[in-house]
Amino acid sequence: RAPPSFLPALTGVRAFAALWVMLLHLTEVTSVLLPERVARGFGFIALPGFLGVDVFFVLSGFIISYNYEARFAGAFDRARYLAFLRARLARIYPVHLVLLVALVALVRGLHVSTGDVDPARWSTGQLVESVLLIQAWVGHAGAWNSVSWSISSEWLAYLLFPAMVRAARAIARG
Repeated sequence: RAPPSFLPALTGVRAFAALWVMLLHLTEVTSVLLPERVARGFGFIALPGFLGVDVFFVLSGFIISYNYEARFAGAFDRARYLAFLRARLARIYPVHLVLLVALVALVRGLHVSTGDVDPARWSTGQLVESVLLIQAWVGHAGAWNSVSWSISSEWLAYLLFPAMVRAARAIARG
């Protein structure tokens, strides 16, 4: 079977959603650095950026299904599943790991685990969860690199993808 065609329009929408989320994360910085009127105007545009996560997830789910659904429609093939997981992990894990290592160096170097900061957020156990990308699964989405909850959720979706394909096909058959 020929590989699915590229969908550039959806790539643009995903880029817009990612930019919107990035703007949301910048509101903490802009509220301090910009004059109050300008920061309020920026916030008006950026604060609904949490919706960009939903848009990004829905479109990403569609694109993953569009590209990989047929590979998991038949009998389960362990080698195909592992190749899928390797390909997906290669897209999300390297940047996650680099940022996590940098954050560990910063937190440990500045001794952030003391003082007014919740030491549980910076615990070794929650660091292990973040390394394994399971932090959102166990309710620790705010630990270490808090925005990585989304790729923890994404990783779970990748792990369950073949089962979701089967379930969707069964529902479609009625």
